[in-house]
Amino acid sequence: MRLQFCRSSYFLALLGAVVLLIPTFLNGYPFFYYDSSAYVRGPDFAIREIINPKLTTVWSGVEVASDKILPASSSPGEAAKTILSGRSVYYGFLVYVGYVLSDFWLAAFLQAYIVAAIVGLLFLRCWQIFSARRYFLTLTFLSVLTPLGFFAGFMMPDIFAAAAILAIVMLFVYSQQLELIDVIFLAGLLILSFAFHSSHIAFALVMLPLLTIVAIFFAKDRVARFRALTLVIFCLTAAGALELVFNQITFKVVGRFPLRLPYLTARLTELDPGLRYLDHACTPPQYAVCAYRARLPLNWNAFMFDNDAQTGVFAPADFATKRQLSDEQVRFALHVFLFEPAQTIRGLMGDFGRQLVMFSVNDAKMPGVGENFPQQIGEKIKASNIYSYPEIIRQWSTVTYVVTIFSLAVVIFGLFRLRSNHEMSAFALSVWITLLGVLANAFVCAVLASPFDRFQARVIWLVPLLAFGTWFVNERLGSSVVYCDRAVRTCLAD
Repeated sequence: MRLQFCRSSYFLALLGAVVLLIPTFLNGYPFFYYDSSAYVRGPDFAIREIINPKLTTVWSGVEVASDKILPASSSPGEAAKTILSGRSVYYGFLVYVGYVLSDFWLAAFLQAYIVAAIVGLLFLRCWQIFSARRYFLTLTFLSVLTPLGFFAGFMMPDIFAAAAILAIVMLFVYSQQLELIDVIFLAGLLILSFAFHSSHIAFALVMLPLLTIVAIFFAKDRVARFRALTLVIFCLTAAGALELVFNQITFKVVGRFPLRLPYLTARLTELDPGLRYLDHACTPPQYAVCAYRARLPLNWNAFMFDNDAQTGVFAPADFATKRQLSDEQVRFALHVFLFEPAQTIRGLMGDFGRQLVMFSVNDAKMPGVGENFPQQIGEKIKASNIYSYPEIIRQWSTVTYVVTIFSLAVVIFGLFRLRSNHEMSAFALSVWITLLGVLANAFVCAVLASPFDRFQARVIWLVPLLAFGTWFVNERLGSSVVYCDRAVRTCLAD
């Protein structure tokens, strides 16, 4: 198939988005997780409180705070005052508008479009793959045989993790080949991604020092790469400013700043060094978590969300204790590290290794919808195919492992063939930095949370994408091709 591909990539992404939504269409409804409800309820609450109390939806009867973080004895208004900072209101507005206008389908389409557009940009501007056939072949494969098709229609901000990695790669490696509209698109995407979830900020911060070293020690395109790093830092700053705005508005509306979940304390009390430090620091008690030493260790998820007053920690606590647990976590983490640095690093690195190989979608299915969702939404979720036929997820996960292992072999073999071609140094660098992003995601999730399949599954589809890129670039080098530089407006495929 021959196609004038340069200017049409953003338009082709409209069809590409439909391809990425094939699993969502087959499911009969977008995919959801427990936290999806909190993302929708936040904007619903804000609109009623700030604009008009009469602007209600079916979500208005469900408290804004997560159903699991308030004890049963809470006062009627307690939930409305407890806003979680980890549930981005900015991503919430995307999902909320998608619900109001299209019962979530618009949100799913926008997510799929963003990924289709960034893959098209990667093919066209960066890897110079001017073939619509190869573009749609890649998207179809990724949609059906990797977790990408799931995350494109998943009402959680996970899809933006991989998108952010690709945006950083393109800005850092290929900034001189991008047009202004491309840079604006990528910068806007980065700001949104960083504002949508703090883990995206975290892995970007892990990548930045390593990218800085690359820019310093490799003279080629050094100035352009430092400009790209400056742009990424600007996007991080802009996302931080959006977080500050959210905090201030929350304080004015409910009289409290948002409550951050105690991820670090929950994480470190899973490990032996954290428990040994508690034994040392709790005589006399120096932390609020000392009151719960007898029931530790707990899985980090149970630490935060187990609502049983006899076994849980964060969820059944009163608000004052919640705030103290949240505020002390950084100090606690620092002291645990200083107490037993080698053992702490060893434990975290072990979990990092586990996270690298945990990328099924088995944990993405909710065993029960419960009270997190309005009745009519819950009924649609239960009627969806992935909820009715859980074996689909198991089979999808098995295929994901097979595809990923094979794709990694293709990438390694393809880079070996390109090792003597100096013209392909930029492509090789883009592959390595993308893999660095995959590693950084696993590191951040293992250290700040705990190994969880969904955390790595959200980016693992980048490996098959790199395999397709390596295959097509090697194929292109072995045939007669037409190159396209920044000034060219039309390019022929194949």
